[in-house]
This record gives sequence, C-alpha cells and structure tokens, in this order.
Amino acid sequence: MTSEEIKQKILDSLAKTNFGKSIKKISEELKLSRTTVSKYLSLMKQEGLTTDKKLGVYSIWFSTEKIKELEESPYRILIRDFYKNLLLALSKMYPDIIERGKELGNLLAQNLQIEKFVDLSVVPPNNNSTDKKLLVRIILEIFQNSDILGERTESEIFVLENQGVIRIKNSEFLDRPLHFYIQTGFLEAKVQPYISFPIHVEVYEINTRENYCDILVKLEDQ
Repeated sequence: MTSEEIKQKILDSLAKTNFGKSIKKISEELKLSRTTVSKYLSLMKQEGLTTDKKLGVYSIWFSTEKIKELEESPYRILIRDFYKNLLLALSKMYPDIIERGKELGNLLAQNLQIEKFVDLSVVPPNNNSTDKKLLVRIILEIFQNSDILGERTESEIFVLENQGVIRIKNSEFLDRPLHFYIQTGFLEAKVQPYISFPIHVEVYEINTRENYCDILVKLEDQ
C-alpha cells in the first residue's frame, strides 16, 4: 500500500467510531503493525487529520473531521435534549428513582454495547496491588472520555493508591442528578469484567451552587 492508502484506511477506521480507537485496535483491524499505525497517526496529527487523548499510559485516537461533525450535529443536540427531559419525567414519576439510578445503569450496561465504540481493552488486568493507582486513573479517564451525549464539560482527576475522584464541572446535567447515578452503574458494570479487583463507582457529591459533581472510583481487595 502507498502512504496515502494507509492514511485513508486509518481515517476510514476512525470514522466508524465516535469514541476513538487505540493503536492496538487500529492495527488489528487493518492488519498493520503497531509501529506503522503509530507512525502514520503522528504524521496525520501534524497534518491536522487526527488528534489523541491520553488514557492512562495509552492514547486514544480520533479523526478531527469526525469530531467536528459530531459537534455540529443537530441530531446529537436533539438526543441530549430528549434524554434530559426523560430524566426529569422519570424523577417526577418515581420519587425514589435517584436511589435506584445505579441499578438502572447496571441494567442498561447489559444491553448497550459500548465496546463497539469505546476501547475497554486498554484496561490492563493485573493482580498486583501496586498497580491499583494506574487502574483507577485509567477507569476515571474512560469515564472522562466516554462522551456519549456530546456534552462539553471540564473535569479534573484526583488519584490515591486504590481510589480516585473525577470532578465534573459545569455539566448541563447537574440539575438532573439521576444522570450521574446511571453513569456510575453503567461504568461499574462495563469495567468490572476487565479487572481482577472488585470495583465500586459512586456519586460522592453534587454541588449545584459551585457547579460540579464528584464521582468516586474505588478498587477493593478480593
């Protein structure tokens, strides 16, 4: 293949996902070496064709054209508005729904196959307790980067040895707390199969006055 053909194949691969792909995933799909894929992604980044986000020690790559398309999509805005109003309706119909939000997220995780979009294989299974800090950071960064609804927020990550907090700032869902409880259940159910430690993801605090939500991720010994 020529250089231009390799570039096009990589762009075509990235165009299939809204959530990016790892070098490993692209190389397996295109049957190219990781070295080749890494080289071309870097060249294409210089050309403004690709961009990447850090996920722990890994990078997740995106097509810049795809990101622009998603940001400008009226359908994404419509879906977000529908979801916001659905959350409000559920909260009014079922006053205890927030307490059951995590359970709802777990149930949704059984049917929504985000593995087709989010490369969860970047979570390295490891039984060594010294790696818990790395695992927590990667899990929090998956949470940070899994932008299913296209919401643009600021976030910060704080990590200790076996637990960490992601602070989500200025989310338009802060007045819909059910959203965050669903997210915790969803993430917990999706990540657990990839790691050897029991994982607990909880809403730690929602502060509407200062416009942030803290999500706690904790790994426990078996």
